[in-house]
Amino acid sequence: MLNDRIAENLDQFLTEELEYVTIPSVVNGCIKIRNFTIVSNDNKFYIYNRSNICVACTYFKSTALAITKQLAFNKEISKTLLNYDQELIKLHNESLFYENILKNSTDFETISIIETRLELSNAKAAQINKKLEKVIFGIA
Repeated sequence: MLNDRIAENLDQFLTEELEYVTIPSVVNGCIKIRNFTIVSNDNKFYIYNRSNICVACTYFKSTALAITKQLAFNKEISKTLLNYDQELIKLHNESLFYENILKNSTDFETISIIETRLELSNAKAAQINKKLEKVIFGIA
């Protein structure tokens, strides 16, 4: 009985105090940063404000974290970050397509060309992820 009350008080204290911290925390399966919550549903990440209004929707968690980090510092959602998300989904789909061709192809020339395209696609995705990490960790 006493332990339940202590746990409840601790949970309430942590939930209230986390509103002032920009470090992401996981509460009930959702990622919280200040007054914003990131919820994963249907392979998308939805960003909600304190009023439960969806302010953005992304396909990748890293993009959702970067956008939420900007919102936590009272900045507007950067169109660049939304463009990064669209570019990442395009590159992801390209990679799936190239991997499927590699799996089903027997022609050496085709395999060579597709391997090069796959490497380029993965390299572009890695560059975008580094840019997103700079925003998330406050380097940029």
